[in-house]
Amino acid sequence: MEEDWELIIESVELLWRTDVKAQMPINLTENELEISIASFLPRFEPYDLKLPVCLPKCHQNITRTIQIYPLPHRTDGGSTAKLDFLYGGLHIHEAESWNPFFPFGFYVSWGDFLRYSSSQDQYNSLGYNLASPLPIGGDTPFEQ
Repeated sequence: MEEDWELIIESVELLWRTDVKAQMPINLTENELEISIASFLPRFEPYDLKLPVCLPKCHQNITRTIQIYPLPHRTDGGSTAKLDFLYGGLHIHEAESWNPFFPFGFYVSWGDFLRYSSSQDQYNSLGYNLASPLPIGGDTPFEQ
């Protein structure tokens, strides 16, 4: 007979707090528990979130801490990148939205070293932003 874990997520920060409870079967994979992070104030230090998991009938508790980094919006015209550790890949924040970034391909030209390829249009039509900085060789491109 399968037991249910009780998952409780709570912040240890005083500025923000939420309690989320969910019953999930043991050995469950690929399940997401949604929590709102809208009330986190942007800052450069991480917020620590404690994730206690307990098996009620065994009176056993396991606690893990994760960190999230809600970074402030850039004001210098640049963009911010974040790693997606759940699904993989990168996301670039430009203006008001996050866009996927696939770091591969021929969108970067080093002095016309890389010529146009029709595969650029194919990747772009699938929604990818591509970059692959390939220097000619030696240290010259990096020292100019």
